[in-house]
Amino acid sequence: MAIHGTMMRFDVAGFHYPEHYLWLSVTVETHSCFLRCTGAVRCRRQVQTLEIRLPSGSVAVEVPPMTYKQVVIRSAGGSDRLEFESLASLPPELEGPTPEGCVDIRVLRSGVNFADTAVRQGLYASAKKYEGVNGTGFPIVPGFEVAGEVVGVGEGVSGRTVGEQVLAVSRFKCYASRLRVASHLVFSIPKGWNLSEAAGLPAAALTAAYALELGDVWPRKDHRDRSKRLLVHSAAGGVGSFLVQLAKAQGHFVVGIVGRQSKRELVQSFNADVVIHKEGNPKWKAEAVEAAGAPLVPGERSGYDAIFDANGVSTLSWSFENLGPCGRLVVYGFHSMLPKSGSVWASRSCCSVLYWLYLAYNYLRTPAFNPLDMTASNRSVMAFNLSFLFDFEVHKFVARFENILKLANEGKLKTPPVRVFPAPEARSAHDVLESGNSVGKLVLEFE
Repeated sequence: MAIHGTMMRFDVAGFHYPEHYLWLSVTVETHSCFLRCTGAVRCRRQVQTLEIRLPSGSVAVEVPPMTYKQVVIRSAGGSDRLEFESLASLPPELEGPTPEGCVDIRVLRSGVNFADTAVRQGLYASAKKYEGVNGTGFPIVPGFEVAGEVVGVGEGVSGRTVGEQVLAVSRFKCYASRLRVASHLVFSIPKGWNLSEAAGLPAAALTAAYALELGDVWPRKDHRDRSKRLLVHSAAGGVGSFLVQLAKAQGHFVVGIVGRQSKRELVQSFNADVVIHKEGNPKWKAEAVEAAGAPLVPGERSGYDAIFDANGVSTLSWSFENLGPCGRLVVYGFHSMLPKSGSVWASRSCCSVLYWLYLAYNYLRTPAFNPLDMTASNRSVMAFNLSFLFDFEVHKFVARFENILKLANEGKLKTPPVRVFPAPEARSAHDVLESGNSVGKLVLEFE
């Protein structure tokens, strides 16, 4: 017999399994199950002893216990608060048979998102609501997206098989080598996408799709609707890259804003109509205003039909001022409120006076939008946090992502660049993300 991880292949001399069945008794602590197989079986849970019963007797083989790996945060702070652990057994919530309506996944890749850094710093509201103790949000295993292999399928789940490679989205718990998740949050990997690319898809693409819906530009409701003028900040990032592509798939005019000139080529590859860089370019705002074009109605101000902004304080006021009639500013993050890694403000400890002074300063500078002014100017501000919406209109949540997968399978959605870090190097992944120098997606590898 050869054992490869959870895959066990049988080669018993004198026993031809195409003509016979092997009866296997698999014992897991106090749980037992019987599997009928020919040739190969994939274990659905941690195995201590595997007994093969043959006509001539039985052979018992000791199987090393599976190692469970996770990245956990126990208190707020810098990237040094990310702790990689290897445990000899699964946590209690992952033990036993797969529950009804759920799927167990052996995680091979986990996506890293900017929201994870806010979780780590104790600034993410949904973490405080759903995780940790006493409303602190700690301890917590962060992460919103994975790709891996199905190792358990609960009763009532259709369309999923053990051994299938899938991607999934979850509210936290994704920086770990095993994930148990509701079956409606598990999807097939798009054709031609590898595990690392798939792991970086769900959170960013779903955020982009929801933002475009709030901006009233996706999906396009009627072929008679005019092409709209859109501006996307941070267009080379995970969410930004999908905002550009999904908007272009609907035929809209898209202006992408990037920080560095080196990021322009990537956004151009997503077919953005105009790409503008900010670093070393004092005229970027004027260029963006010019790119919006002439007013649709003579005498009215020019501007964009929708602007998508995750920067926060650094661009919110400008974004609102550059909306056209009935324009929508869609807010889904506040990246510029937090100090970049390596800056004098970004102490390794959230107890730093400088750190809190930086947050307070940017909080006080965050603009307040007056409803009277919005009414008079026919402009609006929309905002959302996807992590609060997992249980809201589930059928729409699923349909949204199925539309994204359809585009990916048709080759109409490109994968942004992906940089892979071994899971023990999660701290480095966060440092790179917070530096502002990353492009595309960052992914952790669990093996």
